[in-house]
Amino acid sequence: MNKFKALFVDSFWEIRDGKMLYIYGAVALFTAFLMAIIPEIKIGGEVILNSDMVGEGVIGGISGMFFEQFIGFMIFLIYLGTAWLIPAFMKKGRIELSLSKPISRLNLLSMKYVSLYLISIIILTVVSISVWLVLSLRIDNFDGGIFSSLTAGYVEFFVIFSIIFAFGVITRSGAFALMSYFLMKIVSGLLASREAVYNFVEEGPVTYLLDTLYHIFPKFKDMNTSLMAYIGNEPNIDYYPIWSTLLFAIVLFAITSWVFQKRDY
Repeated sequence: MNKFKALFVDSFWEIRDGKMLYIYGAVALFTAFLMAIIPEIKIGGEVILNSDMVGEGVIGGISGMFFEQFIGFMIFLIYLGTAWLIPAFMKKGRIELSLSKPISRLNLLSMKYVSLYLISIIILTVVSISVWLVLSLRIDNFDGGIFSSLTAGYVEFFVIFSIIFAFGVITRSGAFALMSYFLMKIVSGLLASREAVYNFVEEGPVTYLLDTLYHIFPKFKDMNTSLMAYIGNEPNIDYYPIWSTLLFAIVLFAITSWVFQKRDY
């Protein structure tokens, strides 16, 4: 536990030293300020936000849609700020020092992964809840939809972080770590739209290959659709894109761990 605590604190200072905490704080303060100065819209002398003319469900729905987008934006910022930390951890000299400590390589890698992931979702939670509280106080509506959006955000970032962590460890390059997610998302999007290709080719090796790749690669588009359906409490949710994408992330971490343990540093 003490080793994990030390690695957790070290990871937090890395993020702070990289100035990303200031950026997250600035985004939170700026967005909260905008929420606080939302102008009052009146009809017949009555403030719409406080009247029966607009139901709480409508206001809550608008608030929920805003926070879905805001959480997605924060995940993007955290992804940009985190991708460079893994290659920095793998730099020559630093990784040798870490490996010289009485801890197995698997435990070291796992604790680094967990510490960075936890710090990231803590930042995501603190920033999102802070803005949500300001907005809720302003419109006098404490809709709890943000918590479902945050849960979906944790799942989405788990997959994103697994990808950038894997490529950061294997390539030791922040640029490759950053590009890995973008490339993976592009491929995932193309595979999700593979049925458009089926209109021009007969069923055969090409269609089988595309279907196989679809089931192997993460399904960002379909996973987000299923997560949004979950947030909206919709019936008949297709959970396959969610659990299969999570499985991809877990397998990717297992491969990363194997490479890390076999590589000579």
